[in-house]
Amino acid sequence: MIRQLVAYLGEAAASAGVAAYLREHANGNGTFADLVGALERASGKDLGDWCAAWLRTADRDRLSIETVVEDGVIRTARLRRRMPVEQPANRIHVVDVVGWSDGAEQLRTRVRTEGDVTELPELVGRVVPTLLVPNASDLTWAGVDLDPGTTAALPGQLSLIPEGPARVVVWSAIVDAVSAGTMDPRPVLELVKSEWPGEGSPPLLERLAATAVRRFVPEFLLEGEHDAAYQGLADVATALVAAALPGSSHAVIAARTVAECTGDERLLRQWLAGVDVPAELESDTDFRWLIVGNLARRGLLDPTELDAAEEADPTFGGRLAALQARASQPTPAAKAWAWNQVVDERAARSNHQLVALLNGFWAAEDLDLVRPYVGRFFTEIPNLSGWLGDDALARVVRLGFPRVVERTTLALAEEALRSPTLSPATRRNIVDGASALSEAVISRERYAPTRQTAVGGSSSGSW
Repeated sequence: MIRQLVAYLGEAAASAGVAAYLREHANGNGTFADLVGALERASGKDLGDWCAAWLRTADRDRLSIETVVEDGVIRTARLRRRMPVEQPANRIHVVDVVGWSDGAEQLRTRVRTEGDVTELPELVGRVVPTLLVPNASDLTWAGVDLDPGTTAALPGQLSLIPEGPARVVVWSAIVDAVSAGTMDPRPVLELVKSEWPGEGSPPLLERLAATAVRRFVPEFLLEGEHDAAYQGLADVATALVAAALPGSSHAVIAARTVAECTGDERLLRQWLAGVDVPAELESDTDFRWLIVGNLARRGLLDPTELDAAEEADPTFGGRLAALQARASQPTPAAKAWAWNQVVDERAARSNHQLVALLNGFWAAEDLDLVRPYVGRFFTEIPNLSGWLGDDALARVVRLGFPRVVERTTLALAEEALRSPTLSPATRRNIVDGASALSEAVISRERYAPTRQTAVGGSSSGSW
């Protein structure tokens, strides 16, 4: 929103207003009204409506480009703004619209929205680019809905976009679409695999890996699809390790992804023994715990191996990783032990330890191991308020929310919210957890593959 304010006022006016505000209140305190006043005087614009729409109204608009194309040429083009139904606000957006083909910029225009529909005459008569992206420089706070032609062309084109912010905008639009249930996660995972090796930004590369590995696969795919999906990501990451400069950020991020996803027990044990470990990771304890965690989740470590891993890393982080690994083991005894560690006050676990235990606990491909505990989460975890502070309990509820992606979980969450004894923070985090889980439930129902697809790992989904 700060970037949007600068775009709305102009960089010179925004800088002058901030400078005046700092001078006027040097060695003292300033209010929000003081800052707004300084910006208004510098720009000559009244910011009352802007502040009401941008700072005092929840949710965000969505922006999209609508075109009519004939013979490869744009005949009409418009920018459409869709306000949130429940929290409408007449926000003015200053954004750029950029088109690329094979990584080369084909067109660019900056526009200020005029209501819900803004004509784009600068695009008329231009050859339609392969990708057409609104808010390409990420100037405003808004969701982006990509047009069907752009969406269809993303494989092989997305990583060629030369501007990092534009790639972030496109990936954010895709993640939004999956979360909203308007895009099948399976082709999105294929897109991650096709574009990930060509992504030049390490932070974006890492974020894509985290989203695919820790959200799309475990939450949006059916349990029977997980192993094949994880291995597909591991295979792409393995190729990137081999192609990247040893020790580079790309190689390290890719190697971590392999350690977290691969089902190759021989490779995992080889790395755990310190054999042929990728450069820069030879003494990385976090990397070792990714390996240990992967093996533990698959039931491939015995208690003595877990003991040895914990003894080798007696740090605070090591103890947390060990708890998570123990709780993730796919046995009834491991799950019962972990649950008792969470709810038994005599265990005297900190909120960090409780989160680690729950993260491992819900990591179960066999839902029968954890399904009986979903209802207990909503009845027993709030009772921890008797010895755990409100802030710490809220963190446990937020990060340890059940990951059994079923409507039964949502029903139990709704039932829990009817309790008058929940603290505001606990209630808020149950609402947030249920909201995220609802997205996954709806997506699974909408894009459920056939039984054969779920087992075989192929997908009936398409862009």
